[in-house]
Amino acid sequence: MWRMKKSLHGLGVYRGKKVEFAGVRGQVKELYGQVEKMSCGVVTENTKLVFRSESAKFFIYFQMSREMWEFDEDGDLFYEKALEGFLPELFSNWSLIGVNHLVSIVLFTRVNFEDLSPEDLSSHPAISVDNRFPFLLFFSFLLLFFFCFCFNPHPARLIPLSTH
Repeated sequence: MWRMKKSLHGLGVYRGKKVEFAGVRGQVKELYGQVEKMSCGVVTENTKLVFRSESAKFFIYFQMSREMWEFDEDGDLFYEKALEGFLPELFSNWSLIGVNHLVSIVLFTRVNFEDLSPEDLSSHPAISVDNRFPFLLFFSFLLLFFFCFCFNPHPARLIPLSTH
């Protein structure tokens, strides 16, 4: 990034200008003078550049706890609020600012077995005993729904989530 700044030294830039250096592409999104926004300017030694990624990789985890299947004060399940509220709003915000993030959605939960002894579950290798709490037996579930899809704000992409 320091070398990119050096390559821009003395050049005029404007909002929306695309720049490239050593295979790294960028775009000028905003310019500021002392305090106010500017539409164009010249890059000098005193220019401060801020680099932001527009193609990050996100893992969104939803804990499928008992509370996700309870109703809120509006009568909606918290699970539905996550699918029909949070995710579409997040994707539409990303669409507005023009980013291309890769998203993986993971659902997870843990089931505790309170009435069983470790001997009862010795035939089930997937069930773990936490050594810090040897009396606590649990089974962890992880379900990867989407792996690295380039988000599409269309709600049809979220339909498979609501069927599980």
